[in-house]
Amino acid sequence: MNFIGQEKLLQLLDNYTLATLPKTMLFMGEFGCGKHTLAKRLANRLDLVIQLIDSKITNDQLIEYYQKPVETLYLVELQNFTDKNQNSLLKFIEEPSDYAYIILLAESEANILPTILNRCTKFQFEDYTKEQLLNFTNSTNDLIFKVCITPGQIKLSDPEAIKDLFVL
Repeated sequence: MNFIGQEKLLQLLDNYTLATLPKTMLFMGEFGCGKHTLAKRLANRLDLVIQLIDSKITNDQLIEYYQKPVETLYLVELQNFTDKNQNSLLKFIEEPSDYAYIILLAESEANILPTILNRCTKFQFEDYTKEQLLNFTNSTNDLIFKVCITPGQIKLSDPEAIKDLFVL
């Protein structure tokens, strides 16, 4: 899987094996920066099953995941979690099973409980350069680079609609 940008992060993650991979990680970066893509790349390289967890997770599901005897990478979309939702994850994060690896996905540390932050190895995604972003668009319109700062944002953008966002 080809990945543009985030070279330092890629190199760091590529050095991990299952034996050395942190059990709970926090991937932080702007929407569309590649958090999901990099997590999937890591899971593929380490032959881990991926399970998405969103804010609708129940305690029964968490217990089921905890008892699941399959090496799994759990991707947790933290941006929609309330404090109550985050508290329900604490035991799962504090004492992951031998088969569980957890990546929490967020734009920043804001709104994440300190008890969760203290239990994670943090990985911050770097900003993309204009040259890196050019790989994701055929547009020559510089307005796109004033609005979009990540590959995912560029892929979702409509260059014609972006003109309407600026008062010229």
